[in-house]
Amino acid sequence: MGAKMISKPMLFALLFVLSQILGLGDAMASEKSEKHAAGMDGAVLDSSTLKKLSEQAIDGSCEAARRVSFHYSITRSRKAIYWTIIAAENGDSVGQYNAGFMLKDDKDPNNRRRAKYWLKKAVEQGDSLAQELLEEIQAKEAKTTGGKTRDTAPISRRRPQ
Repeated sequence: MGAKMISKPMLFALLFVLSQILGLGDAMASEKSEKHAAGMDGAVLDSSTLKKLSEQAIDGSCEAARRVSFHYSITRSRKAIYWTIIAAENGDSVGQYNAGFMLKDDKDPNNRRRAKYWLKKAVEQGDSLAQELLEEIQAKEAKTTGGKTRDTAPISRRRPQ
């Protein structure tokens, strides 16, 4: 099996996921040398850049939304999910993957359902990691529900949320 090339946005997404899983956000944000070594130089933004990028993100920039989202994920802020959703809404496939990843295990079933929505959007843009994660989620659902998921149940059999 040959090695796959990974894009810079996907690398940022993977680093984001790893920082969340390993709880490394604070440590990575505090040491510039560590950020540089991990390829995240410029991930923690100064207030002026953060304000400028936030405005660009609200106006529709995928790249700006991704950078703001990444800033907040590195600084371990609760604003990370907000800006990740903005990136996803702006059409950023990395933002869509990250939104799906962040919501997939949420306690709220609507958020878990929305996770699948964002992963499907990323898949539509050719994101193979999103496809793999979506398949994992669907396999897990099929295993726990005997092959029937909420999405495929007849309308008359669905329970209101």
